[in-house]
Amino acid sequence: MGIQQMIMAAGGLDAYLVSKSLRFNGDDDAHLSRTFDSGGSVTTWTFSFWIKGSDLAQACYVFTGGTGTNSYITMDVGQFRFTSDAHDLKTNARYRDPAAWYHFVCVANTTESSANDRTTVYVNGTQLVAADFATHNQPNGSDDLGDFGSAAVHYINRLTTGSQQDFMLADIHFIDGTALDADSFGETNADTGQWVPIEYTGGSYGTNGFYLKFNGTDLGEDSSGNDNHWTANNLSTLVGNGNHASEVSGTPYSASYPITNMFNGLTNTYIAASSGSTTWTPVGGLSFTKLRAYLYQDSGTGEITFNWSGGSYTLSFTNATANYDWIDVTSNVTSPVTSIQWDTSGTTGPYVVGWEVDDVELIDNSFNADCDVSTDTPTPFDDGGNGTGNYCTMNPLQNIAGDTFSQGNLQVDTHSSNYGTHTSTLATPLSGKWYAEVTPTGSTVGYSIIGLVDTQAAHTTTSRHGIDLDGIGYYSSNGRRYIDQTSDTYGATYTVNDVIGIAYNADDQEAIFYKNNVSQGTISSVPLRHYYFGATDGDSGNGVTYEWNFGARDFTYTPPDGFKALNTYNLNTTTTLSGTYEGNGDADGPVIWMNATPATLKISSTNDPPQAGDAVTFSPTTVDPLAGGFKIRNASTNNGSGTTYYWLATTNRAFKYANAQSNE
Repeated sequence: MGIQQMIMAAGGLDAYLVSKSLRFNGDDDAHLSRTFDSGGSVTTWTFSFWIKGSDLAQACYVFTGGTGTNSYITMDVGQFRFTSDAHDLKTNARYRDPAAWYHFVCVANTTESSANDRTTVYVNGTQLVAADFATHNQPNGSDDLGDFGSAAVHYINRLTTGSQQDFMLADIHFIDGTALDADSFGETNADTGQWVPIEYTGGSYGTNGFYLKFNGTDLGEDSSGNDNHWTANNLSTLVGNGNHASEVSGTPYSASYPITNMFNGLTNTYIAASSGSTTWTPVGGLSFTKLRAYLYQDSGTGEITFNWSGGSYTLSFTNATANYDWIDVTSNVTSPVTSIQWDTSGTTGPYVVGWEVDDVELIDNSFNADCDVSTDTPTPFDDGGNGTGNYCTMNPLQNIAGDTFSQGNLQVDTHSSNYGTHTSTLATPLSGKWYAEVTPTGSTVGYSIIGLVDTQAAHTTTSRHGIDLDGIGYYSSNGRRYIDQTSDTYGATYTVNDVIGIAYNADDQEAIFYKNNVSQGTISSVPLRHYYFGATDGDSGNGVTYEWNFGARDFTYTPPDGFKALNTYNLNTTTTLSGTYEGNGDADGPVIWMNATPATLKISSTNDPPQAGDAVTFSPTTVDPLAGGFKIRNASTNNGSGTTYYWLATTNRAFKYANAQSNE
């Protein structure tokens, strides 16, 4: 699956970095729009963008010019099309790898004397020729290409009447008045042969040119210097900063006034408690220099009590003082607050809309799924946390009986009546520690099994459990675990809105499932395989919804120590190599060359590949790492004369072993 587009070697990590992408979800009517103040060139321009497809069965309108519907750039079931009233280019190829970022450059130059060069398309740095197109209708000399670049409305992910679909975009450049090739925006990485982004240094963007980076709170901000800003429609930058809702006890008046309304970043929703007490007990206390509450009072008088060690303060307010207003309580309350409590009678209040600490509004991590800005990008780099780059998602090509994939393929709405299993685009390596989270949502969790599957093939079964594949599963109904179709007592049951963490340790062949950050126990002796993250469709026809998180947004809970997100940055730091050698029984045994220094090593004469118990401890007297491999240092250990040994190594370019010998 687009391996060349997925992996970048460590040698390319100092290159130009695309730090953010923007996710468009069709059901949200998510799109960008702009009407240019004046007309630019309608004959000569360049449009460059990176795209990661999500809904591969529909037409994704990447760029639309004008009030008509004939000037657009689209991906239609993966088939790329660049068209207007004057021309039509439609590829034979279908670019529908959901694990890949693709780079496209569309060039208009209708004044060009060569007819075949008046409009052209580059894909990952390669210019397509006439034979690459199913339709190849070029414009006449000097024809206008519809309304592209004109003083008319333009859209990203929209026709004038809608047609929004699901995909992700990054690093968009529109150069008005200049025809450029792909080399202005990308280059081939010398180490990997992969086409990667570079900084555009080609000069002026022209009258209507723009550069969209998506790295701020203004999602339509133009970074070209032209101030050709776009309007973001139904796109969110909402990012969580804590598990605040889980700290609140009490029952909302109804499902329309949930506790999460206090932490959703909106100023028109609130919690209305039922009769009785609602209490917020921040874990570790709520420390602040400035503390404000956003309140609404319908009628009567509302009261909220703030408690701290040695004191309390009750805030009283009416509609006159709290009519959707921020109220500063800093001077009346002592930090840290240990709990906040309010009582209500019926639905007369108090209605709590939101909270702000030191000018930062508190947003619950559960709302991260609604954030359309992502660190899933074409360039892997160290972000000071879990690393970033091209992230794992769920795989819509492996669709079971009409399951619906959305939100950048991180949400799967299941509809199967045959207990199918959906899986991820990327699999875990044979080494390292890997972590993901998934939250079942909707009306029921059914008979859900969440876990790791050893195959990505589309799968259905008449078994309720849906696990007649080999893998490791955690069962919702009774908390049992499954290892290769065999079940055993394991942990607690789980239901909708429980966050299930999946931690797979390939180095030690262990797996741990977490329910709301509570370990359900270590599963040992897990078979060493490439595993895909996955889940069953649950009960027959009940329609479980799964919201997956592979780290492109903040995890709800901090991963266990040493566990990483499944993305190309983390895949680059460790490489798994394997092979065989024949022992010679000599006191000074054989050298095994692997063109790298091993960071970890497993050797076995019986297991292929070696298992956790085959791990080798490096020593100058047994097995010694070298600059280009490793050496067996004695006559007996892993060195039986004529015996074939299987080895499995992880490499790290920064690894250095002080005892490595020089007599290679």
